[in-house]
Amino acid sequence: MTLASLFRPELRDLTAYVPEVPDGIEVRLDANEAPPNPSPRIREVIADAVSKTALEKYLDARAGALREAIAKRTGANAADLLVGTAER
Repeated sequence: MTLASLFRPELRDLTAYVPEVPDGIEVRLDANEAPPNPSPRIREVIADAVSKTALEKYLDARAGALREAIAKRTGANAADLLVGTAER
């Protein structure tokens, strides 16, 4: 018995979605990719931020510091912001 034999026929027939990537496209927003950035300064800023991050600890689930930073930059009310994660 295979795992696929346990699925309903309509589920067994499903195939994975594979988006078409047109020639000349460097950034795929559907794949949540950032544009290529070879800037040494940006790499330095990212490396500095990571070096100050406690990677061994769980993040603040309420993202208080992030919401405050977004609010300060945008003028929004931090209490009105919802921050989450997405998995691919």
